[in-house]
Amino acid sequence: MSIDVSTELVIDRPIERVADYSANPDNAPKWYESIKAVEWKTAKPLKAGSRFVFTANFLGRTLVYTYEVVEFVPRELLVMRLGHPNRAVPSDARFSSLRVIAHRLHLPRVSWVCASC
Repeated sequence: MSIDVSTELVIDRPIERVADYSANPDNAPKWYESIKAVEWKTAKPLKAGSRFVFTANFLGRTLVYTYEVVEFVPRELLVMRLGHPNRAVPSDARFSSLRVIAHRLHLPRVSWVCASC
């Protein structure tokens, strides 16, 4: 049996801030509740071939697992593979901008003169 899980968030910040922050494994314990620690197995910065170990608590158990970066295009795409002996589970993050256009309507103050007042 396989289960596919997908999550999508819209964050009201520039793509540079969102992508740079969330693609940095060092930040994972700050925004991913289950992840408690990160240990790099390769030199920084993040690139294809980078490997790091997450230590997580999930359902009362401690899990230790290694991710390998398969493809990384800064601010666009991060594809990782879970380095499990029996499975190579892919995981990817795609970053995209949502362009919201707002218009301002400015109504200057108008003084009304009542001729019959």
